[in-house]
Amino acid sequence: MTAFAVTGIVLVGGGWVATLPLLLLWSASPVLVSWLGRPVRTGPDPLPEEAHDELRRLARRTWAYFDNLISPADHWLPPDNVQLHPIAEVARR
Repeated sequence: MTAFAVTGIVLVGGGWVATLPLLLLWSASPVLVSWLGRPVRTGPDPLPEEAHDELRRLARRTWAYFDNLISPADHWLPPDNVQLHPIAEVARR
């Protein structure tokens, strides 16, 4: 990197203008890398317990959808459409 900077300064008369931003970024890179490598601070959980319960129910319903409607007979593909009302019907692929 330093060789590119020196070459830019030597070959181009006003090379400082073109080379200075590159040198600044290169010299600041250790600080940037150490800042990015810091562990992420974790704070309190922003969701109340009721929201956790609701998300668990939603996850169970989503899993049940796939568990009930996907089978080897359908080549493990989910259905295109599931109609629940007025008549329960599944549009297979």
